[in-house]
This record gives sequence, structure tokens and C-alpha cells, in this order.
Amino acid sequence: MTSDPSRWPNENDRLESALRDALRKVTDLTHRKACDEVARLEAWHGKRRAWVWSRLGRSPLAGALESLARLAAAVRSPLGGNTPDDVAAAYRERGWQADAAAWETLAGVGVSEAVVVAGAVRHLLEPWLEDSALAFQRAVRDAPLPGSTQQPVVRAAEDGVVFFVDGLRYDLGRRLVGRLEERGLRVDIKSRWAALPTVTATAKPAISPVAGDIEGTTLGADFAPHFAASGNPVNAQRLRDALEEQGYQILGRGEFDAPRCAAARGWAEVGTIDKAGHGEQDELPRRLPKELDDLADRIAGLLQSGWRSVRIVTDHGWLFLPGGLPKAALPKHLTESRWARSAVLSGSGAPGVPCGRWHWNPAEEFATSPGTACFNKSEAFAHGGLSIQECLTPDILVEREPGAAPVAIESVTWVRFRCNVEVSGGGEGRRADLLLGDPAGESVAQTAKPVDKDGSASLVLADDEHDGAALVVVVKDADGRVLAFRETQVGETS
Repeated sequence: MTSDPSRWPNENDRLESALRDALRKVTDLTHRKACDEVARLEAWHGKRRAWVWSRLGRSPLAGALESLARLAAAVRSPLGGNTPDDVAAAYRERGWQADAAAWETLAGVGVSEAVVVAGAVRHLLEPWLEDSALAFQRAVRDAPLPGSTQQPVVRAAEDGVVFFVDGLRYDLGRRLVGRLEERGLRVDIKSRWAALPTVTATAKPAISPVAGDIEGTTLGADFAPHFAASGNPVNAQRLRDALEEQGYQILGRGEFDAPRCAAARGWAEVGTIDKAGHGEQDELPRRLPKELDDLADRIAGLLQSGWRSVRIVTDHGWLFLPGGLPKAALPKHLTESRWARSAVLSGSGAPGVPCGRWHWNPAEEFATSPGTACFNKSEAFAHGGLSIQECLTPDILVEREPGAAPVAIESVTWVRFRCNVEVSGGGEGRRADLLLGDPAGESVAQTAKPVDKDGSASLVLADDEHDGAALVVVVKDADGRVLAFRETQVGETS
């Protein structure tokens, strides 16, 4: 028995303590030797993940080694290329795995292990981030990223949704693809360039279906363009209003998001990645797995509700380095406004930092911090500058699994207080009901009715006090989830 160390908790504890000491010493090594050392530790300690003590939570550092070793393998050489497209190709092939491994390592450890693991992650990640960012900035200097007329406008297909996720970095997009494929959905991931600077005020309008109605003249302090027709600056509410004018259905955060008409187009704004990054900084990795799970749930729900496709886009990515990104000097008197990784200059004086061209008017330039540095305080999470992580964004198309038929209400016919409904799609367990006001309203039918095999259901209004009221016909599944709905009034046929 003594020849098998996996049987003894004291032996596992001894090895876990030795691993903790070894990880602390990783930060004293050169970058190359640190990568080698993490690989050696994984070869030695990785087997402990199969021991019972790991399942009992007594080997957290051995657990963290799996993703830490992936990080060490991915950061051995920085990204490079003569053009932004060259750098993007390298990032799509291998670079994104470094960023994913970094936050996955931190997400998987508890508070007591966080300090030693974060130190190792930082030591491995920082040189790779810096060198890759400098290479990308050189490439962009010689071959600028596309401006407002040089990329196709993002639009929804018929019965499709544009699904905007604030701050869905490319590596998160790849992890989201995996979650969606596990659900049997068809997924295709491409990429597109974010608008510069990589801040929401500039970049969100650029990936909206109304981007063609937006322009920029002078940069201003907040990087916001304006609507060409009205001259009004673009903000979240005006953007939604413009989308509704173009016929887009604005989807809320609830479950009642079925298409309201044939050939509908939807717009949804979801996710809290960017907000959590700014607010939680070093703690962001712990939030990301659940954030991705929630996004996958919502996308699957939209497809179950009758939408044929969901196109996932984002405004920008971000940089993340535990312990904080480096700081770059930019005197405040030279700027009109100064953000984490970009600034609006107040005059023509050279600030001694790189400059970029504004997406909405390339004649307008902004200052951008060199490498991975921040202009203001050193933060673990930041965006607004020029790095492949900030500028290359996922563009993901998700479609229902082959053969899945969406539920749709084909017709609603009234005969006095009886409502006859014809439904297509779906399987057994569907039930039809009449609700007051909206899909979350109270039932006003005598009773909800099952949908027959031929797709028909007949509902009777409970009493005549709702004659003329705004009603909603809904179809729900066996678990009570709304699959489809249609607005109606007593006596109205649609």
C-alpha cells in the first residue's frame, strides 16, 4: 500500500505544498525558463487530478496547473506580422488560447490560492501581451484598420436577431461557440475589426444595423459620432429608436422574445462583461464562466422561441493582466479627455505617444497608449487602445439544429367570444392561452387548452368584460415557457 502515493492524503498535501512553493519561485525565472518550469510541474503534478483528493477539493493547485500549462505553451513566442491581418491570423490560430487560459486559470482557484496563481499568470502573460501589442501597433501604423465605409454593415437575416454583447472578446467568443455546439446548435465563427478607438461610444454604433445613418465630424471629448439626418449624438436610446424605425424588434431581457411577425428582425443587448471588468478588475475571471453560460441559455431560448438565427457581435475587446497593466505618462494639459488607453488631444503638440485614426473620420486622430500601458491608473482590465485583444472581435452566426421546427401562431380567428388558433411547429405538450395585455399577463380564458396534433386549439373568453381589450394569444411548452405569441382583440382576425 505504501508504494501507491495516491492512497495517502498526507502525501497529496505534501505535494500540494511543494507545488505552491514551486509556483512562487516561477516569478524569479526568466520568461523562457518559467514556461519550461510550468510544463515540468504539469508533467509531475498533473496526474494528481485523477486522485480522489482532487475530487474532494484538496488539490486546487494541481487543478490550476492544467490551464496554467496551456498558458505557458501559448506564450512562448509573441504574435507578429507585417499587417494587421497577419497578426489576426496568428491570434485566431493560437493566440486566443493564451488569453483564455489566463482567465480560466484564475477562475478555477479559491481565495487562498489566488495570490500565488495570479503571480504566475502575470509572469507568463505580461511579456507576451506587451510584445504582441507592440507588433500589432507597428502593423496598424503601416496598414490602418478599416474605417466606417470599409466593412459590411451588420444586419439580421429574416427571422434573425442581431445579438449585441458588450465586451465579448474573441477568446470568450470561442468559448461561447463551444457551449452552443454542446447544445446541438449550428455555429459559425468569423471575425471583424472593431472601430477605433475601442470604446463603446465609437464602436457600438459601428456594429449596429443603422451604422450607415451615422457619421462623425470632429472627435469631441467622448468619441461619439452623430446621426447624419438629425445631428444628434448617438446614445443607447437613440440607437434603439433608429433601429425600431428600420423595423427591428427590440428584445427585452425576459423570456417573451418571439418574433412578432413574419420575416421579423430583432435586436438584443445583453451581457455584463464590460461593466464587470471595469467594476471588478482582478475578480473578473470568476464571473466569466457563468456569464458565458447565461449567454448560451439566452441564445438557445431565442431559437426555441421561433427565431431562425442569432448573429452575435460586440463592440470591442479588452486587455486583462492580474495585478494591473503598466502606466504610460501623458500630461493632462495636453489632452481634452483622457481615458484608460486613449485620449483626445487638446492641441497639435506631439504627445510622444502613438496616434490612431478615428473610425468615423480618419482626418481626426486620437492618442493611444504604447504597448499595453494605461494613461491613468494601472488597471487589470482596460480597453480603448490598439492591441489584437481589443481590436479583433468575434462575429458568430448561430442557427437551430437541423430539422428543428420553430413554433409559430399561423392564424387567430374569433367567433364571438371563442378564439380559434392555428399553430405550426413544436412537439407534444404545447398549450394555448389568452393573456391580458402582454405575454406575462393574467389568463382571461376559461381554461388553457392543449394544441391538437393538427395544430389547432380553441379558447373561450372567460367573460365579456374583456371585450375590446388588448389580448395576447400565447403557446407554451410543458414547462410553461412561452414558445410563440401574437397580439389580438376580440373579434379581430389575423
